[in-house]
Amino acid sequence: KKTKVTIAVLFHSRTAQPRTKYFEAANIYHQSILDLIKEKLANYKQDKYFYYEPYQLFQTHPIIGKTQNVYGESYFSSSFIEAYEVLQASKPEPGCNLQRVVIAFILYLDCMHLTNFEGANLWPIYLFYGNDSKYRRARPTLNLCQYIAYFETVCEVL
Repeated sequence: KKTKVTIAVLFHSRTAQPRTKYFEAANIYHQSILDLIKEKLANYKQDKYFYYEPYQLFQTHPIIGKTQNVYGESYFSSSFIEAYEVLQASKPEPGCNLQRVVIAFILYLDCMHLTNFEGANLWPIYLFYGNDSKYRRARPTLNLCQYIAYFETVCEVL
């Protein structure tokens, strides 16, 4: 899908023409995030590595005996656990008995140079799922990264 990105700039009441002016910033080419989630959840080969429920991991220091929470994965985080608990405590959809889960998104934006001679750039937005282990996300051969959108141009800030 192609969508024009329009930004609204509000001009102060003390300017010559106080108003909101709209500017077309760029075009964005994007996919439906809902379609990407459905595709991910339908992938039975990788389903056993996808964490649907959060958990906490604790480690006890062998000498002093102090127990502490271990962080390192999205599904270990307190915000993920809190979101999961809020979802489970909420009222379910009428007539739906499916498991309710939290899907964590990790978005990444980068500049891609298209030519060596001119400033032709493309700005892709990548999507990773926080429900996958960071060790699996770091392996390019597993193809866990999805392209969800492309900006034609992004203004450079001086």
